[in-house]
Formats: sequence, structure tokens, C-alpha cells
Amino acid sequence: MAYGDKEALHIGAHEGDVAPVEEDEATSGFKLFLDMGLEIGSKMDEQTKQLKFINRQLQDNTPVFFSTSVNGIAANGGVFLNLGSPDRGKQWEVGFLAIGGNDVNIAAAGIAGAYVVGGLITAANGVGVTGGLSNLQEYFATLPNVDFYSQKQFLVNDGEYLVIQIFNATNGQNYVASAQITVYDLSQNAGKTVITE
Repeated sequence: MAYGDKEALHIGAHEGDVAPVEEDEATSGFKLFLDMGLEIGSKMDEQTKQLKFINRQLQDNTPVFFSTSVNGIAANGGVFLNLGSPDRGKQWEVGFLAIGGNDVNIAAAGIAGAYVVGGLITAANGVGVTGGLSNLQEYFATLPNVDFYSQKQFLVNDGEYLVIQIFNATNGQNYVASAQITVYDLSQNAGKTVITE
């Protein structure tokens, strides 16, 4: 073939025959691509569900810290103060409790008991139903007074109430009880323990 021939100028004329792509290979490649896409999508959905579950568990199991207080006027030598009860499925851990008059500089007569009692609590004439020493958690011989508690030392469970009964109080005087409380979700303790020998 001479330098000036038409075939010499035709680029690609001598690369040889290219094998035709069979229809099966094209279809299977496309199917493989679709299958991979569906599998990835399915895995992403599963991972999203798991992340939502973990996030919900994190929110439910993260402790909540709050302060609360209640006051009452003494009558018939007593004051009954109900600090409340945990919501269903929750547990209170009392970290701090203060009881006295309106402030630390105000002397308040009487002695106080902090009780954890079950059931609805009512008070009549400044005296409440506390259940006595069987429900006593803390005792204050003088008022005002304050105490701090370590972890798991002072607990109030679902269905129980944290109440303060002040005895030998000055009639007509205002008494205050305040507490700092950590709220835990009881479901976080629902794991299984396996004992091995």
C-alpha cells in the first residue's frame, strides 16, 4: 500500500475485528448494577432504623436533673410537705435536701423527717400519713438544715412519694423543703445478667 492510498489514511482500519457483546452479558451487568443498588438501599434503611433506635435509647436513658421545692404554714404544731413522685417508669435519686424556714437566717422550731411512702398522700391538721420509722430516709434534729446524699443512697421509686413531716413546729410559720433530684428511666436497668460458674 502506497503512502498516498486511501486505506493508509483511514485510521482504525487495521485494528482487527471486535467481538460483538452478547445480549446476556449486557443484561446481567445491568441486573448486577440494579441488585447492588437495591442491596445498598436496604442496608441504608436498616442502618437508619438502628440509628433511630440508638438515639431513642440515648434520650430515654439520659438522666434528667432538676430542683423542686414546696412550702407550708404550720398548724397544730406540724407541717406536712409533699415533694412529689416520679413519673411512671422513672426513679428519683435525691442528691440534696434542705428544710427550714424561709431562709438560712430564719430560726425554725421543730424537727423534720424525710420519708419515702407509697400511695396517695393526704395531710390533716399539719400531720401526714408517713408510715413512721419504716419509711424514714433522713432526720433533721434542728432547722434550718441541709444534707447531701451519694449515688443510690436516697431513692424514690415509681408509685412512691417524697414527703417531709415537721413536728413541734411554730404555728403560723412558713416552712420550706427543697431538693435536687436526678431522674432515671427504669428501662435502662432491664438488661439480662448471665451468671456463669
